[in-house]
Amino acid sequence: MLGGRVRTILLLVLAALVVVLLVRPTSSSKVGDFSGLASQVNTTLTGETGVVQSSGGYLPGTGIVLVSSVSGVETSQLNQILSTALSPLADQLAELPGGEAISWQVATSSPAAEASTRLVRVAGVDVLDQTRWVVAAVPSGANAATATGSAAASGSAAAIGSAAPTTGSAAGTTAAASASGAAAAGSAAATGSAAPVTGSAAATTAAAPAAATTGATGTDSFSADASSWTPLTGTWKVKDGAYQQTDNSGFDFISQFKTTVPAAYTVSVKMHGLGDSLNAGLMIGQPKQGARQGATIVDLAGKDYLRWGTYDAGTGVYKFVGGKSVGVQDPATWHTIAVTVASAGTTVEWDGKKVGSFPAVSGGSVGLVTSQSAVEFDDMAVTAT
Repeated sequence: MLGGRVRTILLLVLAALVVVLLVRPTSSSKVGDFSGLASQVNTTLTGETGVVQSSGGYLPGTGIVLVSSVSGVETSQLNQILSTALSPLADQLAELPGGEAISWQVATSSPAAEASTRLVRVAGVDVLDQTRWVVAAVPSGANAATATGSAAASGSAAAIGSAAPTTGSAAGTTAAASASGAAAAGSAAATGSAAPVTGSAAATTAAAPAAATTGATGTDSFSADASSWTPLTGTWKVKDGAYQQTDNSGFDFISQFKTTVPAAYTVSVKMHGLGDSLNAGLMIGQPKQGARQGATIVDLAGKDYLRWGTYDAGTGVYKFVGGKSVGVQDPATWHTIAVTVASAGTTVEWDGKKVGSFPAVSGGSVGLVTSQSAVEFDDMAVTAT
C-alpha cells in the first residue's frame, strides 16, 4: 500500500494539475489534443506492472507531466516501463511544441531496497531513442548531507537534462504552482511547471546581512584569492585567475558571496565545465549564510536545460519551479548566466538572451552552485538596477 506521505503528494500534484487545466486558455485545439494524449500515456502507465499510482496532464509551455509511484521494481526497469507507455504514441508525441517534453517523476519502494525518486525527461522526438533520455536520481532527505562543512550536499537533482527539470517529475515545466498557488511538497510543484523534489536540509548559522536599499555592488575577477567567498559545500579554490569547484560527485555544492547585495540587482557570472558537463549556475535570495533553506538557484542542467527552483525554508528540500530548453551547450565553452532580481519579478538570461522569468524572490545573499560537475567561474558581478 502507499504510505500516507506518498498519497498526499500524489493528491497535491493531481489537484494542482486540475487547477492548471481549468485556468489555462482553451482556444488552441492543439492544447486539447495534447491533453488527451497525456491522458492516454498516463492510462497506459497506470496499467504497467509495479505502478501503484500515477497522475498526469498537459501543461502548455512545459509538456506532458507525469508523477508516479512504483513498488517492487528495479531502477534499471524504469526506462522500459516509461518506454512501454510512450512508444505506441511516438508519432503523436513527436508533435509536441519545441521546448516541451515528457517529464516523469517516479518514486520507487521495495522491501529489499531503500525508497528513491527518479526524474526522467524525454523530448517528444526522442521517445524511441533512450540514449537521449535524461535521467536524474534525486537523493532523499534522510540520506542527504547537511549543508555545513564540506559534506556532499543532498540533492537538487540539478544534474540532468532538464533533468532535473522535471515536473511532477522532471522536465521542462514552468511553474504553475506559483500561478495557481498550489505548492507540491515532496514531489511536485505543479503548474506551469511541476516540481521535482530532493534533498535535505542544512544547518542554519550566521544570518546574512540585510539587503541594501541603495546601489551596493560587488565584483570578483578572481585575480587574487577567494576572500570574498565562503564555501558551504563542495571543493572550491582560486586557480589561474578563476574560481573552481572541482568535486563532481554530489549535488548542490554552493559557495556564498560575502558582499551585501542591493534590493534590486543583476548578478552574472561566466562559467565553463572542467569536464564533459556543466550543471551549474547562480544562487539568489539566500536568507541566511551558512544554510541553503529559503534560497533560490538558477542553473544549467544536462547541457540543454536552464531551470530554477527553491530550497524549502524549513527542510531545505529542493522544489523545482520552472525552466526552459536552451539547446545543447558545449561545456568547454565559456557561457554567461545572469539573473535580474526586482520587486516585479525575476528574469533569467543565458549568453545575453532572455530565457524566462518567475515571481520575485526575497532579499538575501547570492552565490554559485554546481551539481555533479567540476566547473570554473570567472567575472562574477552584482550590479544595482
